[in-house]
Amino acid sequence: MILLPSPAQHEVQVRLDGAVGQADQLIIFDASGRVVLRSAVATKDLTVLSISQLANGRYTVTAVRGDRPIGSSLLLIAR
Repeated sequence: MILLPSPAQHEVQVRLDGAVGQADQLIIFDASGRVVLRSAVATKDLTVLSISQLANGRYTVTAVRGDRPIGSSLLLIAR
């Protein structure tokens, strides 16, 4: 999974590759493990997530297929 740009400000582009490309949902967790955003995967080539409502900080973006996590990546938001 590739997240661009890094750090992000208002939106992040998510590109899924390999086994993670089979994800049907992306979930963003804050540092305490709380779900702060859920989004369906548009295409494995590119899904754009609006993160304007999230505060600066570190988040984990997890790719999910069904109810199974299949990959994750660190997201840094800095404005």
